[in-house]
Amino acid sequence: MNWPRCVSSSLSSRRGATTFAALSLSLAVGLTVLGVAHAGTYDDWVQAHGLPSGASGPADAAAGDGIANLLKFAMGLEPLTPGPRPLFEPVVVERGGQKLFGLRLTMATDAQGVHFDLYASEDLLTWKRDATLLEKLADLGPGLQRVQLLDSEVLSSSRSRFFRLGDSLTRYGQFVTGPAIPILTNNVGSTGATLTVQTPGNPLTGLLLDVPAGAYTGQQTFTISSAPIVGHNFPASINPVTPLIHVDNGGLLADQIMTVTIPISLSPDEFALGFIYHPDSGELEGLPLVALSTNSITIATRHFSDFFISRIPYAALPKNVDGGFRPGVDDWDFENGGSFLAIGGQCSGQSQSAMWYYCTKRLHGSPSLFNLYDNSLYSFRTPDYGQDNVLGIKLASRVQADTDWDSVARWFWRESRVADIGTLSAFTYSMWVTGEPQRVAINSANSGHAMVAYHVQDGTIYVADPNYPGNVDRQINYDGATGRFDPYYSGPTAANLGTPYPDIYYTAKTTINDWNQIANRWTELEAGTIAAADFPVFEVSVNELHDGSWVTIATVTTDKPTEAVIKTQAEQVKVMVKSVSGPGITDCRADVFDTAGTELDLDFPPDYTIPLAVEMN
Repeated sequence: MNWPRCVSSSLSSRRGATTFAALSLSLAVGLTVLGVAHAGTYDDWVQAHGLPSGASGPADAAAGDGIANLLKFAMGLEPLTPGPRPLFEPVVVERGGQKLFGLRLTMATDAQGVHFDLYASEDLLTWKRDATLLEKLADLGPGLQRVQLLDSEVLSSSRSRFFRLGDSLTRYGQFVTGPAIPILTNNVGSTGATLTVQTPGNPLTGLLLDVPAGAYTGQQTFTISSAPIVGHNFPASINPVTPLIHVDNGGLLADQIMTVTIPISLSPDEFALGFIYHPDSGELEGLPLVALSTNSITIATRHFSDFFISRIPYAALPKNVDGGFRPGVDDWDFENGGSFLAIGGQCSGQSQSAMWYYCTKRLHGSPSLFNLYDNSLYSFRTPDYGQDNVLGIKLASRVQADTDWDSVARWFWRESRVADIGTLSAFTYSMWVTGEPQRVAINSANSGHAMVAYHVQDGTIYVADPNYPGNVDRQINYDGATGRFDPYYSGPTAANLGTPYPDIYYTAKTTINDWNQIANRWTELEAGTIAAADFPVFEVSVNELHDGSWVTIATVTTDKPTEAVIKTQAEQVKVMVKSVSGPGITDCRADVFDTAGTELDLDFPPDYTIPLAVEMN
């Protein structure tokens, strides 16, 4: 999602959104912005107008006027000509005696794969995408219409309400399907089973659903049905080669990875990928790719939703796609150093939780994640010292423990039969269609590692590596001459780097991990209870020197960050730290900062003698 900011109807756009106050508006009258119709995709539009490569992205403003290219594409404006001001007319419209906020604008009706959304907020901090009514006002010529977007929620004079206009590419759509056709129903016990579709004349005949032993503790009933796709309004990049497939097993998350092999027909120059279809939101989501040939595709998952297979020529895949996510903005600010709960590192916990926050919070108006929880329970910050992001580290450790990531990486190493060009294409295709970051698994001889893939350009996958927080230079490079990825160098933790990872896997977004469980863990983080029973409880005591002996003047016992104000007349105090309960430990260390966030150079813990000044220390 693109978010340029603008107040009222004065546009200052770099990334595709505009903010309006819903009350006390000065409304423009009779505004009409005439454009030039263009039929086709955004990429077609870029090529047709000859946009320079350095200013051809959706968020760029090729005319230097601050109006994003994507907005001009959606409104039928010339990209290299400065746009008119204002672009929108904010209005309040009465419907059945009730007032609704709206925006009137020009829309290019033949521009494929772009749409407008209204996002609402009451505090300018938290935003949500509202249901939007699109009404045609007038035809302005071939492919151009004057329309108004109306928010579905009634305005109230008792509270402020603010709006953003968002324009985005290829995020939402709907399928038109024929009647669902039952294909197979079977029970699967704890020992697992392979279910085979054997329905003569059905395009899914030969489909194999493999449920491994241990996937479920008890018996589950699997029902498979399909519905022919007779139409859709997704962009031209979506080309279904299967019906819409529905697998119902009660919605339970499996304890093991399941696979589905689907019969398809491809030419040698075509690529295919599975996508989950969310009918309520109209969103698509990629499925992990395990194998691909001209006559079948195998995808991996731990839960089922409606899904289908889409094909596209390799040559039609763009060279440059972006998922919006950025290191130093959307990743965690601490290194993957491991913790008491995740001794071997929490790379998967960091990557999964950062992706979850970006997709479910950040894209809907929440602040960026980087440094968001730095000393969140203190009155001072230490942004350059990630180790004290205790709530974040606890969350990442807990999410890591919820998924056995090493087993996941080994599973893909054992089961994947995808050539590296297929893996590169999976990242490219899914990021292009969804506009979201994707999860990447890498494997070495001894360990697995998890990262977030957020950009693909000319065969290079840019990744947010938990071992290098905030680093935008981490890349996985594909060598077209050898048809292989170069080994990616990192490590199981930030303290154990230099490991070559030659095996790269596309693991998508939600199908391998428990996305809903991450939401539950985030609720625990916000309540301050995350991983409450998983870490030791420490006693921190402050001591003054009296007659040659240290005397305790204050004690705090806690398992989470705590700030206590302690007054003393002493010129120095000693701080002592020890474990008092919970999981046992043999020793501990601590680092001490003053209230300016500067780390103090003190003797090795657990005892610190701290010199004091006549002020807050």
